[in-house]
Amino acid sequence: MDILLGISKPSKVLVKDEQTAPIELMSEFLVLISEQRLEAAFELTKAILQYEPNNSMIKDYQQTIQLYMSQGFCSYFSFNYI
Repeated sequence: MDILLGISKPSKVLVKDEQTAPIELMSEFLVLISEQRLEAAFELTKAILQYEPNNSMIKDYQQTIQLYMSQGFCSYFSFNYI
């Protein structure tokens, strides 16, 4: 029991059952997106999905990046912020 707060601390740490991608991959992906480096970001989505095949956010990014690349926006793209 934590005397200062009057609450008990958990006896064990809960671990997620599903495997997650290393934080370095996710961080690098966000950097690549912010730098508008689509080809590299697209390749990184494949690596992330190896760890997290059900990651819907990465799947959405993958589809969107693929769409931009198919329309010739490989070196520059923009997001519409609302």
